[in-house]
Formats: sequence, C-alpha cells, structure tokens
Amino acid sequence: MAEQKTSGIGKHSRFRLVAVGVLSLVVLSLVVLVIAGIYFLPGFIESRARAFAAENFNRHLTIRKMDLDLFGLTARLEGVRLSNPGQETDFASFDQLYVELAPATFTEFSPVIKEIRLVNPAVHIVRGQDKRSNIRDIVAYFSKSGGSNREKMRFSINNIQIENGTIRVEDEVRKKRLLIEELNVGIPFVANMPSEVDMFVRFGISARINKDKIELVGKSKPAFGKRSGTLGVRLDKLDLPTYLGYLPFDPGFKLKSGKFSTDLDIVFARRDGDRRPVYIQGNITLSSIWLTESDNRDVLKIPEMKIEVGKSDMASGEFNIERIGLKNPQIFLDRDGKGKWNVERLLAAGNWPTGKAEQDGKKSSRQRAWAVGLKQLVVSDGQFRLVDRVSGIRLENSKWSTRLGASWNRDEEGKNSLLVEGGVTLQSLHVFDPDNRDMFRIGTVAMDVGKSDILSGRIGIARIALNSPQVFLDRNGKGQWNFERLQDMGKQGAAKKTESVENKPVSSSLAKVIDLSQLIVRDGRFQFTDRVFAKPVNVEAKNIGLNVERLSLDLSGRNLSVDRIVSAGARVQVVHSMPELLERYRKESGGVMPQETLDKAAEKTGFHYQVKHAGIRDWAFHFENRNVRRPVVTQVSQLEITVENLSDSMEKPVPLLMRAKVNAQGNATLKGHVMVSPFKADLDIDMRNIDIRFIQPYVDDYVNLSLRQADLSVKGTLAMKRAQDGKLHGNFRGGAAIGSLAAVDQLTGRPVISWKNLSLEEVAVNLNPLSVTIDKAKMNDVIARVILLQDGRLNLQNILRSKAGGQKSLTESEEDGLAVEVADKTATVVRPVPVERSVTAASDPSGNDRFRLSIKRWIIGNGNVRFSDNFIKPHYTANIRDLRGAFVNLSNDPKTQSRLWLKGQVNGAPLVISGYVNPLSDKLTLNIKAQVRGMELAQFSAYTGKYLGYGIEKGKLSYKATYKVENGELKAENALVLDQLTLGEKVQSEEALDLSIELALALLKDSDGVIDIHVPITGSLNDPEFSLGSIVGKVVFNTLKKVVTAPFAFLASLNENEKSLSGMIFEPGSSTLSKESELRLEKMAKGLAKRPGIKLEITGLYDEVADRAGLGEFVLQRKIRALKRRKLGMQSFEEVSISREEYPELIKEVYRNEKFDKPRKLLLFDQSLSVSEMEKLLVQHYASTKDGLILLANRRAEAVKNWLVLKGKLPDERIYLLASKKGEAGKDMPAHRVDFNLRWKS
Repeated sequence: MAEQKTSGIGKHSRFRLVAVGVLSLVVLSLVVLVIAGIYFLPGFIESRARAFAAENFNRHLTIRKMDLDLFGLTARLEGVRLSNPGQETDFASFDQLYVELAPATFTEFSPVIKEIRLVNPAVHIVRGQDKRSNIRDIVAYFSKSGGSNREKMRFSINNIQIENGTIRVEDEVRKKRLLIEELNVGIPFVANMPSEVDMFVRFGISARINKDKIELVGKSKPAFGKRSGTLGVRLDKLDLPTYLGYLPFDPGFKLKSGKFSTDLDIVFARRDGDRRPVYIQGNITLSSIWLTESDNRDVLKIPEMKIEVGKSDMASGEFNIERIGLKNPQIFLDRDGKGKWNVERLLAAGNWPTGKAEQDGKKSSRQRAWAVGLKQLVVSDGQFRLVDRVSGIRLENSKWSTRLGASWNRDEEGKNSLLVEGGVTLQSLHVFDPDNRDMFRIGTVAMDVGKSDILSGRIGIARIALNSPQVFLDRNGKGQWNFERLQDMGKQGAAKKTESVENKPVSSSLAKVIDLSQLIVRDGRFQFTDRVFAKPVNVEAKNIGLNVERLSLDLSGRNLSVDRIVSAGARVQVVHSMPELLERYRKESGGVMPQETLDKAAEKTGFHYQVKHAGIRDWAFHFENRNVRRPVVTQVSQLEITVENLSDSMEKPVPLLMRAKVNAQGNATLKGHVMVSPFKADLDIDMRNIDIRFIQPYVDDYVNLSLRQADLSVKGTLAMKRAQDGKLHGNFRGGAAIGSLAAVDQLTGRPVISWKNLSLEEVAVNLNPLSVTIDKAKMNDVIARVILLQDGRLNLQNILRSKAGGQKSLTESEEDGLAVEVADKTATVVRPVPVERSVTAASDPSGNDRFRLSIKRWIIGNGNVRFSDNFIKPHYTANIRDLRGAFVNLSNDPKTQSRLWLKGQVNGAPLVISGYVNPLSDKLTLNIKAQVRGMELAQFSAYTGKYLGYGIEKGKLSYKATYKVENGELKAENALVLDQLTLGEKVQSEEALDLSIELALALLKDSDGVIDIHVPITGSLNDPEFSLGSIVGKVVFNTLKKVVTAPFAFLASLNENEKSLSGMIFEPGSSTLSKESELRLEKMAKGLAKRPGIKLEITGLYDEVADRAGLGEFVLQRKIRALKRRKLGMQSFEEVSISREEYPELIKEVYRNEKFDKPRKLLLFDQSLSVSEMEKLLVQHYASTKDGLILLANRRAEAVKNWLVLKGKLPDERIYLLASKKGEAGKDMPAHRVDFNLRWKS
C-alpha cells in the first residue's frame, strides 16, 4: 500500500512539473507577444498598411502614432492621413481611432468589438471635369474582392462612436458642393451574431449638411434575438434643391426651393418568430416646395405640407397615416402646342434609372403585400391652373380644399384596392376661351364621396352641390363655338391610339360605375350668344336650380339611369331677331331635322339612358324680339313640365305634361304622349287668352299686317307624326278663338282691322296637305278698313303676301297715283298704271300642295267698316256701322262661290249688300248688289265747300250698284239719285273748282227736284289698257259740272318724292331779278299756292371771286345816292336820281370821305384824279370787304322773298330766310345764286 502511495505521489509531482513548464512557456510567450506588440507590431502594421495603400491605390498613408494593448485588447491610432491618388493632398484623415475587442472574440472565433471610437474624421471626395472621382480606385478594388460566393462572415460591432466628422464632396461637372460637418454618430451595435456586451452608447446621429442640421437619436437593447430599440430621426428644414443635384441621373425638372423636416421615431421591435417588426411614427414636413420644368415654367407650389404618420410596420408593409395637411398648394397643368402636358414632359425629360427586374424583363409571380391607410387628407386654400395651348382653353381655380380618407391595399397576388371617403370643395372655378372670355364659372363645388373602391371601378358619391355655376356659350361671326375648343383638349392623345374609344373596353384602373345619390345646383346661370347674325341672339338664364336624385352612370355598359331630375326657379331671357334666325335655319337644315340626324347622334354617343321622372317647376321666360322698332316682349311664367320614363328607347311614347302662364292673363296646358323616333305626338291642348303678338316677327315676311293686340284660345286634340319620307303629318280637332285683336298696316301704322272676339267652332286642320275646315266662325264688334282697289280686289286679300307682289300697304290709297288737273273749265283724267294681279303658289293649277281653306258659316255681328271704293272714279269713302250678316261656304277654291248677305248703315243711311263672291281666291269672281237709301248730303258740306266753293244746305242721296266679274270681264251698273239738293252759301276757297254750279243744277233737275245719273261700265280686267278708274272718273267728273253735290273726285295729292327745288342764278355782283327769274318765281308761286302745307326756305349765296367786281360798283352807286339823299332829306333810295352834271362832284365828295390808302405826291398833298380813276379806286376798295359779299347775298334772298310775297301772293309766314354764306359751285349751278329748300309743314 505504501508503494502504491509513493508511486501516486511521484506521478502527481511530474504532472505539476509539466504544467508549470507549460504555463511558464505560455507566460513567456505572452510576455514576448506583449513586448513584440508594444515595440515591433505597430511598426509592422504601419509598414504593411503603407505598402498596401501605395501598391493598390497609389496613395500615401501616414500614421503619426499607433498604440496596441494586448492585455486590454485595445488599439489606438492617431494622426492618420491618406492622400489622393498620385498626390500629396489629403483624401481622408482622422485624429484618433480607438478600438476595444471583447473577450468573446476568442470564444466565438468571430470579431466582437466592444467599443470603437473615431475622432475628427475628414473625407474629401472630388469628381473632376473628366467625370472621374478620387474614390473610383477604392470602389473598384473592393467591388472586385467582395465575391458573392464568399462565406458570410459573422461579426458584432458595438458602441460605435464618431465625433465631429467632416465630409466634403465636390462635383466639378455639375458645379455642386456638399459639406457635412459636426458629424456625430452613436450606434449601440451592428451585428449578425449573438453577443453579450455591455451597451453604454445611446443611438444617435447628428450633423450639419450645408448648414442644415439633422439629428437621429434612439436606444436599443443588445440581447441577440430579443433586441428592441428606438431611432429618432430629426431633420430641421433640410434644403432639398441642394441635394437634388447629387442624384446620379437628370430628373428633368427644377426644384427651385424646398425644405424637408422630420420628427420620426423608428422602433425596432423584438423578433416574433420569423417576423421582426420595424415601426415608424411621427411627423414629416415639406415647406416652400417650388417645382418647375427645365425652362422655369411652374408645375407645383406647396407652401406647407405636413404628414402625420401613425404607428406603421415597415417590415410588413402596413402604413397608417393619420393626416396629410396641405396649405395653399398650387398645381399648374400646361399643354404645349404639340399636345404634351407638362407632367408628360417631366417624365420624358428625366433620365430615370431602370430597375433590374425591368431590365431583365422578369417579374416575380408573387409580390410583396402592403397596405396604406390615410385617415385624413386635408387641403386648405389650394389653387389650380390649367392652360391648354392646343385648344386655347384656360382654367383657373382660386381656392380648393379637401377632407378625404383613403386606404390603399395590395395583396401577394398584386391585386390593388383603393378605398376613398370624404369631401372635396372647389371655389371660384373659371374656364376661359382663347379670346379670354368666360366659358364656365362655378362659385362653389362641394362633393361628398361615400366609401368607394376606386380601383374596382365603382365610385359612390353621396352628394354634389354646385353653387352659382355659370355656363357661357358663344359663337363668333365665323360660326365657331367656344365649346368646340374643349374637344381639342383630347385630340392629341386620341390621335395616338389605334383603337376607337367607343369600341375599346374601359380599363379596370378607371371608374366603370359612378353612383350619385344627389346633385344639387343653386343659383345657376346660362348665357348664350350667337354672333353669326347681324343682330346677335342672346339667351340668358338666371337663378337655375336643379335637383338630381339617384344617378347611376355605367361607363363600361354605356348606360345612364336617373330616378329624378327636377329644375326649379329659372329665369330665362331671350333677345333675338327671329326672322334672320329662321332664315339661316332654313338654309342650313332645310327647315326640318331629318330623322337620320337623330339616329346618327344616338349612334355616335352609344349611350343608353333612362330617366324615371324629369321636370321643371316655376320657370319663367322673357322673349324679346328686337327685329321691330318696338321690341316685342312675351312673358312665360310658372312654367311646369313633367316627363315620365324618358329613355333612349325612342320608339316608346313618353307621358308629357306642360303648364304655363303666358303674359298677364294667358294660360296654357299640354298633356299627352310624345315619341321621339319616329316622331309622334298625341296631345290635349288647352290654351286660354294667350297674347300672340310674339308671332309677329316670325310672320313678318309673309303678311302685310302688324299685330298690336291679340289673345288666342285653343282647346282640342293634336296628333302629329313624321312619315318615312320625312314629311310631318297630323291633324287638329277642336275649337279656337281670337279675342281683342287689333292689327295695323305694316307700312303706314294705320288701323286695318280689330274685333272683340272671333270664335271658330269645330275646327279641323290637316297638316299634309295643309287644309283648314271650320264649321262656324263668329265675329263680334268688328272695326275694319276696307278698300276696293282699282283692279277690283279688296285690300284684305293682300293681307297675305304673294311671291310676286311683295310688301304692300293695306291702307295707302291708290289715289296717290291720280292727278286731276283743271284748266280752262275742262277736265283731263290721268289714268294710273294698271295693277297686275299676283299669282301665288295657291293658284298652282296642279293643286297638289295648295292650301285649302273652307268656312261653312261666317257670321258677323255689330261691325263697323270704313269703306273706300277706288274701283270707281271719283273715289268714294263711307263709314258703315251696325254691320251684320254672314258668309256661307267661304272658301279659297276658285270654283266655289260664297253667298254674301250684309246689312248696316252707311253715313246714317240704310245699306244692304247681297250676292255671291269669292274674296279668298286669286281669280276674282263676284255678283253683288249694293243699295243705299236716303243718305243725308249736308254731312258732306265741308268737303263740297273746300273743293266746289259751296256748302250743302239739304238733300238726300240714294245709290244702287250692281257688279259682275267673271273670267276677268266686268259688267257694272251705277245709279245715283240726288233728291232736293240745295246749295248753301258760297265758300271762299283757293282749291275750289271754277264751275257754274247754279246753272248745272237748273239744267239737271226735273220738276220734282230730282237728279238721276246712270253709269253703265263694261270691260276686261285682264286688259292692261282697260282702266275702270279712268272711265268712271271721266263720267263722274263731267257730271260734277251739273251735279256738284254728288260724290266728288279727289282733286290733288302731295307727291312725297318732290322734297326740294333747284336754286336761282343771279348775275355776278347783282341782286336784281331778271325776267326769266320772275317767270320761274311765278310758276313757283302757283305751285306753292296749291300746296299750303309746304314752307319755303331761301339761302343767299355769294361767289368770292366773281361777285367782288360787281359788288364794288353796286356799293359805289349806293354811296353816291345815299349822299344825295342826305343832302336833300329824301326818305328812300327810290326817290333819288343822279344827273350826269352832278355826278363828278358827288363822287369827289365820296372819295374824300372814304378812308383808305390813296395815291400821294412827294409834297404830301392829294393828286388831282379824274372821275374814272376815283371810280376805279373806290370800286376796288368796296370790293375788298367781306361784309359787302354777305350784304349782296342777303339782298338776293330778300329780292326773291319780296317778289313771292308781294307779287306771288304767298303768305309771309310760309317763307323763311336762312343765314347767307359763301356758295360752292355745283353741276350747272354757279356759286352766285339763291338756294331753295322745301320742308313739309309740321
């Protein structure tokens, strides 16, 4: 046992010796290593580093000091400098680098750095003009050595610190400078392996970049796999334009200003399985953003944009944005003449880098899912401006704001969804045309968007409210509409497409269906101006209200459906010159809209629409036609229109209801069904007391009447439809009435016809061919001006214009074409030019398209007619009162004769007219008898006194006439009976005929005191040589010599064309009337005596050259006579006579008294001048004064007036002298004359 113990002790002693030896060797080795590390290793490392820098980079490396502490596992380098390639200038340097290894380095066999600290580092990066940088060699070396197959190295670097670093970057190509100074970095760790190291550094990065301060602070926990930390990112107004220049590509735009600030916290959460969340939260602020194109045209301005980021997981792609707020953003959209918008130009100009996936043409089938939620997008006081240089359209928006929420999601399959909800408001939106005139203007637009998935193609809008929208439509003189320019906005882009938009399905990225719950328009305005016409057409609608409910627009299916559309309260004013408008419409469209036009319009749009209920309420129209001197105004108020089930299915009838008040008393109602294509309408019409004066401008070219008042009432049924040939067919059945009608002559303005009421019963109207049948027409309280013209037609037959006849007066008597001259007690009747009968379309022998009119009974009650018979001569006018009667079977058919029966009183005497006549036919046929009994002649006393020189004391007239016209042949019998005709006292009248009336009466009267005259007449109205007026005129005028109390002839009339006379010529310098002048004045006086309504104006004129010589002689003689009159005390010049003996003395005295430059001798006393020399000097002196010329012209005018008053016997008050003046020579009229001018008597 002892040996065994001894043996065991020996073995333990040997082990101790070996252990001590090994330990000693290790200690010795460590000592040697420490000594080598302290004295030899720094030098070795420095030399190897210098050699590495020189061999690989051609750079000079210096290390001022290197300390290694192998026991403390630390290393310290001081004063390190690295030069630029081949230069002595510094590329990089630092004052101190401190590194401390953790013991885990030896157990993990991977670098675990406990602390690393870099003090005052500085780097200077330069890119020269050759576009090479001073770091390209270093980048190339490490890019070559770092292969992808290299095994991933495990490391852990902790407590990283950089103090007061500086980085300078100079780009000589772009002329850019970047300075990063005061760079301080604190990073707790950077590792890809677990380690247990005490962390004392708080995460933080701060620096000044071009004097802009940035700061990142945070904290973290180092336990590997469970680490969590927070990083705070603080940037204060980073100047973005400074860093834009450092992009490795040209962005194609200019950022003139912009500040970027952040206050963000990035949270690195603990790992949760394979997922490690990285959260971000805080604020991002952009301010003073000003983005322009490369040519300095504005694109975007944002004074302030603030983004409030909620807690968002960047690792999983879930972003929550609490709020994005923009203040006063300004957006500028600009399209150039080539059709490119500024956004397109920006993208095209930028040299944007292409992603690797795009370069390879490969795309992963699975994509990263992400989601972006935006609770609020708030835009306040934004502005929007659009300029389209293709169409010339300009849009401006002074203020817009939004309050929207949005959510954008994408799943792993790449499916996107974008949910939007909120409101948008726009204020003062203006659209201008190329001439800078308004096209469109909106006061306020407010839109509330319901929760809608925009990308799914369905948008739900809860409400759109438009306040004060204004639309301006304008067509210039060339026929171009301003809204046509809007169509140009899409032409450039559309031209690039190969497929028609109509046939191409709507992209899934666009809205397919838009659902609008409500659209409200308040205080709308519409203005339409058409300058094509000489008098522009203006339509203006104000106070337009509109309410649309439940609208659905399906763009892919091209379908529009609306539950309800109602407009209320609009006030519309239409100012136009309708005849010109209608004429242009007829030229452009032929007066109708072909069915093909409607079909093509529907085919082109390709849209289907359905409107369950559409209507307007309380609309008012103000129609003003300014084609006449007094504008015709029509007021339509309380207009209500209701349409049910309106759709593009035009073959279905649509229920229609319309009510309105027309002017002050009119009411109109239409009710029934209307179909658009083919057009068809079945309507019940009820119109009462409609003022129809507004139709006058539309019928001005077809009638010779002008309405002053007329009220229309219609009640019945109207059925219309358009046939396949395009013609409109239809009929009306019912009744009508026109009340309170007053119509005047278009040319003279004189009344033609009026009545209290005209009722038409059982009216049947057919449109094609046009025909009107009336069972009974009743007219009450008629007042009419009826003239039987010389061609046998009634003036009322000219109410409708014929194509050949044109405009005619209905009241202007054709007596203006007659002249009755009385000379030597004989009469000559000048026959008027025959009036040709006009042939209208209604007289077309074919009769295919002629208008048919038939009135079975026309009853007249209580009529008053002023009737003039120009069919006979002398002409006769009478007032017919209490006229009652009827026409039976009145028609415009030439084969139909209407039976006529009328009773009344003419000038107080009973009147009866009966027979057959066709007054509505162009081919006159008549067989009538007229009789007047016991008409008192005393009522004509004023007329006979003026024209015959005698009044009528008493007497009665009876008249019978029979007229037959057939095939243009006239047969007439006129019987005139004067009973107990007694003349009154003689009346002084300058216009009275010089006839022995008493002798004529004694020869014509029978034993009973009755004068009976018969005038038979025959002739052809178609013979241009036949003049009924001439024949009757001769008979009646010859009878006037015997029977002065019979109806008398029209003596004379004033010709309106004779408005001026020529002047009267005087000898130069003279104011004396010649014999020829007196003869002319005599004729003028006679003519003026027959024209008492004419006044004469006389203007004296002088010729400044020709009148001077004569004027001097005239003044001299007047001076000499005035001198003698003074000496002898005579009263007038007419009493003065100058003898030859006394003339020399008188002229010498006149010469002495006149003061002017006279010839003198050297001794300054008067020369002895002869009489002729004195005459010459005085004449020259008097002729040099302008006042003498005026005096001469005045005397000429006075000489003419004195002759007309004294010898021509014209009243002084009818002649006026105007101011004399210098004359101007005219054709055959020298300046030394008197001018005459005639003026109508006012």
